Amino acid sequence: PQDRKRTLASVAVDSNREKDVGVLWMGKANPLEGVVLDAAGMPVAAADVQVHEGGGSMLEMLRNLPKMIETMDRDAVPAARTKSERTGRFTVDKVAPGPYTLVVRAAGHQLKTHKIVMTSTGVAGGALTIRLAPGMPIKGIVVDERGRGIEDARVACMVKNDMESVLFGRQYSMTDRDGRFVIEAPPSQAALNVIVAAEGYPTLFTEASSGDQELRFVLVTGAEVLIRIV
Repeated sequence: PQDRKRTLASVAVDSNREKDVGVLWMGKANPLEGVVLDAAGMPVAAADVQVHEGGGSMLEMLRNLPKMIETMDRDAVPAARTKSERTGRFTVDKVAPGPYTLVVRAAGHQLKTHKIVMTSTGVAGGALTIRLAPGMPIKGIVVDERGRGIEDARVACMVKNDMESVLFGRQYSMTDRDGRFVIEAPPSQAALNVIVAAEGYPTLFTEASSGDQELRFVLVTGAEVLIRIV
């Protein structure tokens, strides 16, 4: 049956050697349902709910390392995505069995990651309740060496020394025409790694703290290097 068929892409098998393809989850795809609430138990509307494959293990990180590095300054493409309703409820149709990590973002709240396992009868443990803590966004400006704002620079931050944050908890923003940006609240009292990237400039790797309101990042114009390989 169609719901019991799984396809693995780019599986290389060497001659006279075994290949471990890991755990294969089989079964019928089911809806993933839940509700997003704030710290007071009130519904959070228009929360962005992303479903990412995998549970954030070290093995999964190593497998996805090239993709993770490529998308470090921008959002990774989720397996599925939806928005919570006015009542806070959300539904993602036809999620196949297996481990997933939910990433939930909402204005004025801290980002939340939540690991789940989908089975052939639905999410293990029943419908989900995701509670978001209040938070304060971080704000700043990206300028060039002359102090001029850089438009459309990409700014990403993640909790320092937190592997799950690197995999699924990165926060993103784009600068406006004046070079200013706002990133929705990361976990409070956290030290952050920050990546700033813009066309024509070397990527900047630096640090910040959650709650910072006057960050200033200076990008210096890069030089073109010609390399001859013989």
